[in-house]
Amino acid sequence: MAKGINQKVFKEILSLESTSLVDLYALYYDYQNDSQAVLYFHGGSNGLARPIVFDGQEYIPIPVEAEGFEILGDQGLPRPKLRISNAGLYVSSLLRKYDNLNGAKVVRRRTFIKFLDDVNFPNNKNPWGEADPNAKLGDEKFFVSRKMMENKMMAEFELVSSLELENINIPSRDISARYCNWVYRGYGCRYGSTSASLSDGADRPIADIRDESFVIANGTNWQLNPELFPINKTAGSIHGSNGVLVHKGMWETGNAAYSVGDYIYTISDRVKNSQGFTANYFQNHPVYYVCKSNHTPSSEAFKPNIRSDLWVKDCCSKKISACKMRFDNEDFDDGVNSDKTLPFGGFPGTDNFSY
Repeated sequence: MAKGINQKVFKEILSLESTSLVDLYALYYDYQNDSQAVLYFHGGSNGLARPIVFDGQEYIPIPVEAEGFEILGDQGLPRPKLRISNAGLYVSSLLRKYDNLNGAKVVRRRTFIKFLDDVNFPNNKNPWGEADPNAKLGDEKFFVSRKMMENKMMAEFELVSSLELENINIPSRDISARYCNWVYRGYGCRYGSTSASLSDGADRPIADIRDESFVIANGTNWQLNPELFPINKTAGSIHGSNGVLVHKGMWETGNAAYSVGDYIYTISDRVKNSQGFTANYFQNHPVYYVCKSNHTPSSEAFKPNIRSDLWVKDCCSKKISACKMRFDNEDFDDGVNSDKTLPFGGFPGTDNFSY
């Protein structure tokens, strides 16, 4: 028996009275962002003009023409053509919303009618008595390379295997010697992810985009960096209710009054939840700011991201020096920003060097 083919399917292929072969399709139209966004359909061939249920999944009938799935030993990888009915301009709506379906994933599954679920037949009983979700040919997986044609009748696509996708780099991470490509405080970096309360300081802001530290040593005390803050503030600790930096939680308007040295966070909608934190008081990606002028925000017009006269943003310069300030800082040797492994996302070993 051919390796990888289900035994029941193999016998059906060789049978002199085999039932019709059914092509089932799964179109992951937003595959890059949401792997659960799927359209399940079948071509409505072999007189099957109604929804089909296989392995508990319903496939709706949409007229389809497909060609070029064959794999020939003397040629390159197959580039199938898939033509899908555009009745009601449904496919056109997907094309407008999802960038012409570029990069969408297409899976073709094939099985014989006799292996379909019982619900497809009268009285919910398969007349062959052989409903089997595992009785199918191997899934064929392709990606939409380009839209070849679109009109009111149909849309045609060229499919390619994952080995022929354009604009795909292997490995998918960019190799940079001097700069980190992780999202600051997000996936890969995770700075501040050990914070469990507003008072532990584990998520405290460190520096601006130029690596100017917010807090500097002043004898045995600490003070706000005069290069960044117009008011001198000195304390015996870096953070805490009596520290140089005081955590005020999420930024808000109304009754909240902010003083120099207070720091807050806002939630960024530019980073996905999958790059969020484990701390129990926020789930999405936070962006931190330190107050540099006493004020009470009365409206959204005081948002930290648009009021640089009131706030200075906590940023990472993406250099290894910025990573050391947050994870292996000899000046801040209180355990919050020291003695940790650097999660630097660059590759210093790839930099040019000379003897």
